[in-house]
Amino acid sequence: MNNNPTVLTTGETVKPNKKWYQTWKIIYPILGLVVIVELILGLKTLLAPLPKAPSTIVKSTGYTSIKLDAPKLIYKVGDTIPVTVRVFTGGHTAAGVDLLLHFNPNFLEATQSAFTAGKIFNDYPIIKVDSKNGTIDVSGVSSLGKNGFRGGGDLGVVRFKAKQKGKTPLTVEFEKGLTTDSNVFDVKTNEDVLEKVINLNITIQ
Repeated sequence: MNNNPTVLTTGETVKPNKKWYQTWKIIYPILGLVVIVELILGLKTLLAPLPKAPSTIVKSTGYTSIKLDAPKLIYKVGDTIPVTVRVFTGGHTAAGVDLLLHFNPNFLEATQSAFTAGKIFNDYPIIKVDSKNGTIDVSGVSSLGKNGFRGGGDLGVVRFKAKQKGKTPLTVEFEKGLTTDSNVFDVKTNEDVLEKVINLNITIQ
């Protein structure tokens, strides 16, 4: 190892080591490119539209009705079958809704906790599931001081369990003008204004 100091004569200078300089000449453009890419991705994220939150409000059918709906119509034995009860008020504002739903207990099973209330009403004073006779009785009403519900939305969801193979109907009991079955009550007149129900047929394989 040479420990002798470097001696410069007049007019001589130490030549800088250019390796580090050449290395940074390569790194700077790469870093600049990375920063540009990050800025572009960041702008895309900021400018992207926010995802819409799921809503319980559904498009009106144009008339006052109660409709039974399910994600699909064919299930297997042992499957859970979520049936949504949708309410459409047409041109009315509803103070409350009565639902009387029939199902075949030989094909479908429903416990007292099978019904989950929706958000179109504040109170659900009646939720009754008769698993032996195959009936579900539900009432939803607006609280005092509220203006009622207008439009389309979910009264609630009934979760059945498929018991055996076959085709089975789910029906909303309804007769126009009768107030002891399923009803939609107008907030102004307190009359039953329900015009139509749409039932559901389920196949269990």
